[in-house]
Amino acid sequence: MTSRRWLTLTALTIAGIVSIHLLVAYELDVYGILRNPAGRELATSIIYAPMTDDRVFKYMANRRYVSANFDSLIIGSSSSENWYPEFIHGYHFYDEAVIGGKASEEKIITDQLPPDAHLRIAICALSPYIVAGHELRHGLGDVSRREAYGSINLLSEEIAKVMTILHLRPKMYFADGSHRFPEKKHLDREDLGPSYYDIDPKAMADYRALVLNLQAHGAKIIYVAPPVYQPLFGDLSPIHHSLELMLAELPPGPIIDFNSEPEFADFIRDPNNFTDDVHVNDFGAERVSRTLDQRLHILTASANGGLLH
Repeated sequence: MTSRRWLTLTALTIAGIVSIHLLVAYELDVYGILRNPAGRELATSIIYAPMTDDRVFKYMANRRYVSANFDSLIIGSSSSENWYPEFIHGYHFYDEAVIGGKASEEKIITDQLPPDAHLRIAICALSPYIVAGHELRHGLGDVSRREAYGSINLLSEEIAKVMTILHLRPKMYFADGSHRFPEKKHLDREDLGPSYYDIDPKAMADYRALVLNLQAHGAKIIYVAPPVYQPLFGDLSPIHHSLELMLAELPPGPIIDFNSEPEFADFIRDPNNFTDDVHVNDFGAERVSRTLDQRLHILTASANGGLLH
């Protein structure tokens, strides 16, 4: 074989592989970027390959998919990622929360919403953890639209999606952005230390900017303090103080505080609701979601349009 023929065959082989890859990427379109995402149900099928995470998926999904299918958002970290958006009736909620998420990461993710995206409600979870730092993890600071055409993240999603379709792995992530956690209880006391309640100024500024951006998209803001398992924390006054500091820096809005309102006192003391100190299990998540449904309709129901009018 002459060198010229070898080069030609090599070039054709590479072109064929690239063409097949682009065809697969277009057909699966895991991020809803390449085809019309309206009416589709897209969810990360994540496998934990290097530099992959649901952060990248949600970053990309916010480009088109989220605004095409949802009118309301849940902002938060993993303590709100396993809530049930479908139990909050009258709205179509997408859960933007990510595992170990910070406000700075949620800001970058929701900044991808199209300029014409219109939102009705944004539930913004407030916990000490979400403003404890502003690092961007798992490649979130380096994402671009090119992810839809080819990257380790895209390949990971495509492989995992095929595995899920073939029932080779359980489905843990859903089209509304929510995530079911493994049922592993870890209700042992931990020494969080005073630094747990420190507020990072950059993270706090990013959370404020995030909320203002959601308001610019039309969203009415509801703040929620997610429940913690009180017996592991003991005195909750540091959490209350942290919440007060956060609210002082954020645009005003109604607050649902699971850790201070009397009606939730039994909930935060019941181990049947929790997997660990700050994460509710599926049973607890259902109770939280149904409570949010009730409260949201109380806030919006009245002759003059309600408190969120």
